Amino acid sequence: MNTNGMAKGEATKQRIIAAAADLIHRQGFNATGLNQIIKNSGTPKGSLYFHFPEGKEEIIEAALQASGNQMSQLLTQVFDQSPDPRQAINHCIAYLKQELVATEFRKGCPVATVALEASGEISRIQKVCADIYKNWTSILERGLGESGARQAGIVLMLIEGALVLSKANRSTEPLDICAAHLSVLLTEAQ
Repeated sequence: MNTNGMAKGEATKQRIIAAAADLIHRQGFNATGLNQIIKNSGTPKGSLYFHFPEGKEEIIEAALQASGNQMSQLLTQVFDQSPDPRQAINHCIAYLKQELVATEFRKGCPVATVALEASGEISRIQKVCADIYKNWTSILERGLGESGARQAGIVLMLIEGALVLSKANRSTEPLDICAAHLSVLLTEAQ
């Protein structure tokens, strides 16, 4: 079997996933079309259907999982590198602020836009979004330690809400306010 061909095929699949992830991150599920994914990935239409025979939902599912995994890795990394959970949360918020500004407020949470618009209509997408949020909550629980673990869901809700408001207002102020409140919340939890 030709391993070079397999590597090329996997590279093509990853380009499709990366293009879809970027598009849904910026514009959501409904506004992202297959022709856009093909154009942005630089792959032929046949490759798209070869790697994703179930079409758009399968591609978006893979893109959400890839984006969710990237954020999971970021969360894990900041908790591993920060001795203080508040500091880890502040690093996450700083990263999110940087992404917002760098993309002129086009990117917020890689899952939220799709969760808001498509998860009620497409059970497959809803499940992926729910699983990603559950995973992030688990990482937060571990990272916050025994005293802060009860707050993990609240931390995620506050950050997600602040991201939505920051994107809508084209301002990082909601994330700054969120960081200040989370610092107090997590200090009280200790």
